[in-house]
This record gives sequence, C-alpha cells and structure tokens, in this order.
Amino acid sequence: MLNLEEYFKGSKFGFRAKPYIEGGNAVTPAIVVAELSRKLMNKVKEGRETLDGRRKALL
Repeated sequence: MLNLEEYFKGSKFGFRAKPYIEGGNAVTPAIVVAELSRKLMNKVKEGRETLDGRRKALL
C-alpha cells in the first residue's frame, strides 16, 4: 500500500512510492488529498515544517 503521507513528507518510503503516485495510474480520493494538505499546513503553522522545505523534498 502506498502511503501518501510519507510521499508528502519526502521520506525514504515516500521517495520509493513517487513513481507510482506520479505515474498517472494512481487514484486518490480528493478527501485524502485535502486531509494531507490540512495536516501539512498545520505543521507549517506550528513551525514544524516549512513550505519551501516540503517543495524541495517533493521535487
């Protein structure tokens, strides 16, 4: 099972999942994407993450 949270964190497991997620064959419900986005924004507000750091991890 691919873990989108790990993908958005930029972790080693997320890096391994990246080709599957970005390959065009993955189906993710919009509610899941919204929840992960909210979780990341909460971490940014708390100072535990930066948007720039997250962008670099995803590229």
